[in-house]
Amino acid sequence: MKLALKIKQAFILFSLLTFCVNSINAGIVYTDIADGVPEGIDFNQDGTYEFDIDEMTVPGDYITCYSYGEDNNIHAIDADHWDVPACVGVGFIIDATDNWLGYGDCSIDGWGEGNSTLSSNQDNYLGMRFNIGTDVFYGWVRFFYDGSGNITYKDYAYNDVANGAINAGEMGGSAILVSSIQVTGAGNQNEIIVLDGTLQMDANVLPANADDNSVTWSVENNSGVASINQSGLLQAVSDGTVTVKATANDGSDVFGTLIVTISNQSVLVTSIQITGAGNQTSISTQGGSLQMIATVYPVNADNSDVSWTVINTIGSASIDQSGMLEAISDGLVTVKATAIDGSGVFGTIDITITNQSVGVYSNINENVNIYPNPSSSQINISGNRDLNSELTIYSTDGKIVMSKNLQSTDSEIDISSLEKGVYYIIIKSENEITYSKSLVKI
Repeated sequence: MKLALKIKQAFILFSLLTFCVNSINAGIVYTDIADGVPEGIDFNQDGTYEFDIDEMTVPGDYITCYSYGEDNNIHAIDADHWDVPACVGVGFIIDATDNWLGYGDCSIDGWGEGNSTLSSNQDNYLGMRFNIGTDVFYGWVRFFYDGSGNITYKDYAYNDVANGAINAGEMGGSAILVSSIQVTGAGNQNEIIVLDGTLQMDANVLPANADDNSVTWSVENNSGVASINQSGLLQAVSDGTVTVKATANDGSDVFGTLIVTISNQSVLVTSIQITGAGNQTSISTQGGSLQMIATVYPVNADNSDVSWTVINTIGSASIDQSGMLEAISDGLVTVKATAIDGSGVFGTIDITITNQSVGVYSNINENVNIYPNPSSSQINISGNRDLNSELTIYSTDGKIVMSKNLQSTDSEIDISSLEKGVYYIIIKSENEITYSKSLVKI
C-alpha cells in the first residue's frame, strides 16, 4: 500500500510538473522578419506557411489563405466585405468574437476600391485566424502602408494556446517596439514669433505600452536656425523654417517630424550716425580726403555693415566702400551710409569742400582742352600735358565710371557707354590734379 501510494504521489507530482512546463512554454510566439514582402506568414515557425503573400498590381498586396482550410482567414470589415480586411490598431483584442466570415483571398486595400480602415504612412495590424492541426489559433501581422499602394511587412505573432486571444502588437516576452511618433508643439503651435523665443515640443509615442517610449530630439536647419535640448525645448536662433525630429530610442528607427516657422529673430539697424575722422566736416586741401565713420545702432545689430555713397550738390567728391571721401571740386556734398541688412535705414552728413577749384590749383594746366562738351559718343583731349597722366570720370554721386591712362598728346575717349547726365572729369599727373571740369553726356 505504501509503495502504491508513493507511486501515485509521484505520478501526481510528475503531472503537475508537466503542466507547469507546458504552461511556461505556452503563450505568445513572436517572429521578427526583414522588412519587405515575404512569401508567406509562418506563425509557428515550422517551415509551413499559414498564409501566402502575393504582390499584385492592385493597390496593396493580397493575402491568400484558402489553401489551408476555412479557419484560415483574416478579420474582415463586415459581412458584405469579407474580402476586405479590417486594419486595427495596437491593443485591439483578436479572438473568436471578430468578423471571420468567408475565406479565400483578400486585398489589403480592398481590390482598389479603398479600405476605410487602412491608415497611410504608419503601421497597421491585421487580425489573423488559422488552423494548426485541428486547433484554431489567433495572431496578428504588422505592416506599413505608404499611401501609394506599397506594403512593407514588419513582423507577426500568435498565441500558441488554442483559441487563446491576443492583442494586436502583443509580443509576449519580446520587446514592444514603437510603431509611430507624432510631434506637436505646446498648444499645437508650430511657430516662434518672439525674439529669442522657445517652444516646448511634445512626442506622442504609440503604442502606449511600448517598452521604451523615450525619444531623442534633434533639429534640421532649413532656411532658419534653432537648437533643441533633450527635454524637447526648441530655441529660436534665426528666421526661417526648421524641422524638429523625435527618434525612438528602442532601436525601431521610428521617428516623427514637425516643421516650425521662426520669425522676428533678426536684430535690424534702427539708426546710423556719420562723423568725419576727428569730427571734421570739411576738406580744405587740394585733392584732400577725409575718412568717414558710421556708428550703427543698436550695437547688437546682426549686420552692422553699410554701403557708402556721396550726393554731389554744389561741389563734388568720391567715396569708396571703406568710407574714404576724396575731394574733387569746391562746394557742398552729402555723404550717405545705408544699412545693408534690408532695414532701409541710412544716415547722412554734409561735408564742405574748398580749395579744389581750378583757380587755386598751383599746377593747373590751362592748355588742356576737352571737346565736344556736351557729347553723345566721344570726347577729345588736346593740349600740352604730361604723357603719363590719369583721366578719371566720376558720376555725380562720387562713383568712378571710367578711368584711363593718357599716353599721347591728343586722345579720343569713348563715352558712348555712359548714361545721359552730368559727370566730372579729373586729370591727375603724379597724383596731383592738373585739370577739373564738368562733362555733360547727351
